[in-house]
Amino acid sequence: MDALGHVNNTMYFRYMETARVNWLNSLGIKLGENNQSFIIVNAFVSFLPH
Repeated sequence: MDALGHVNNTMYFRYMETARVNWLNSLGIKLGENNQSFIIVNAFVSFLPH
């Protein structure tokens, strides 16, 4: 977040990736163990005008 309280649009994907990994870990799924992984095929965000 910058000094004006704005979040760069690319940071939303980083936040979502962190949440995704934490969620999978909470389910007992450890990415990378036994060559397990989940590939994101498509990711998009629609920004609403304010």
